[in-house]
Amino acid sequence: PVPSRAVATSPKAMLDSALTLRRSSQSSLLPFARPLKDRKPRKRTLLISRESRSLAAFLILNLLLMFLEAVVGLHENSLALISDAGHMLFDCIAVAIGLYGAVLARLPRDERFPFGQ
Repeated sequence: PVPSRAVATSPKAMLDSALTLRRSSQSSLLPFARPLKDRKPRKRTLLISRESRSLAAFLILNLLLMFLEAVVGLHENSLALISDAGHMLFDCIAVAIGLYGAVLARLPRDERFPFGQ
């Protein structure tokens, strides 16, 4: 014979059993996630690590050189300088994506994102 489970009859007992089931399924799915009450506030800053600071400095320097190259290229009517400034624009986009990834990697883990610091 199949063992029968006790059926909760009162609303409070039903809620307690549902919460217990939810807690047990969450703990098995996300073993490294911290509960909400223990979660630290997320810090979204570029200056939190050495890697992101160096990427941000390189991005600013690259943007400045790109704008300088574009202005000089337009002033001197130089297609080579203008095209190189366009190439540097795509380099800046790639560095910005890398910087975004570096910032996301430093965020603390929580119940939604069980990976991170």
